[in-house]
Amino acid sequence: EWPLRPGIGAADFYLNRVLRDFKEVPGHKEWKVAVAALFTSLKLYVTENHKKGVTWNPNGGDAKTVAGKIYGGGAAKGPAPAAPAAPRAPPPVAVSAKPTGPSSAAPPTNALFAELNRGGAVTSGLKKVTDSQKTHKNPELRGSSLVTEKDLNKNKKAPAPKAAAAGPVKRPPKMQLDGKKWNIEYQSGAQDISIDGETSQSVYIFRCENSMVTVKGKVNSITLDGCKKVGIVLDSLIASLDVVNSNSVKVQVTGKAPIINIDKTDGCQVFVQRATGLDTEFVTAKSSEVNVCLVEENGEYSENAITEQFVTKYKDGKFRTELYEVVG
Repeated sequence: EWPLRPGIGAADFYLNRVLRDFKEVPGHKEWKVAVAALFTSLKLYVTENHKKGVTWNPNGGDAKTVAGKIYGGGAAKGPAPAAPAAPRAPPPVAVSAKPTGPSSAAPPTNALFAELNRGGAVTSGLKKVTDSQKTHKNPELRGSSLVTEKDLNKNKKAPAPKAAAAGPVKRPPKMQLDGKKWNIEYQSGAQDISIDGETSQSVYIFRCENSMVTVKGKVNSITLDGCKKVGIVLDSLIASLDVVNSNSVKVQVTGKAPIINIDKTDGCQVFVQRATGLDTEFVTAKSSEVNVCLVEENGEYSENAITEQFVTKYKDGKFRTELYEVVG
């Protein structure tokens, strides 16, 4: 049973993500419920029949013989069906050796060369400039040679007004039990959210801000997704607690939590009890400012930072990654 717990927790995490991304598409909700029920049935089957690992029948017969009895004597023998005939190739397309049409005509260059061979007569058709039109003989035609900023902006069009940036769409807060899943969404400033959970239920907290959530009892899993300045207090978990795409969140576990996953989160403080939380596994990725606080029986706690920097070196024929320690 124990090897199934992390797998069921991880599967529930990704099922919640599928449900979140395709919540408007019909059929995904029923599919998610069916897959979750499959894992629950698998867990019950393993608990009842394979408590200490997979058990085999020591007095079993030959596999082919047994399969033949189950499936009616195996596959029928006979020649393999003939492959379908390949389609005929299309007839060859006739290609003309010489291109035809107006595109193949030579450019009319004869007239151009005839004009160039005329010599000085080629300029006979140009208009003559009289003395009254020459600027060096008529100072009043010269004008000013300075280009002002007004002249530069004379033909410029006025810039179009910028459209006001659309603010984030505010959605109504939501808190409801959907089957075996608690959905808490778009809560803002709510400090008294409380849930009485059961072992078969999961909790999904989405896009909440400045809120406080209390989960009483033992639940299967909890997910915080896209939350900001949210605190959560919980008793115990069967699978895992997942914090994804969040900022400045606080988590307090008063009982046991096997796995705590923190992904793409900036600022996460986790409080666990020394008496029950030493076996908790913390998995972090693309996160910063993650601290684990170990709470003593008298209420005092010690803060431990999760390493964010690593160094990779080529050693013994392969690249090895180690924790980066600053000396000095």
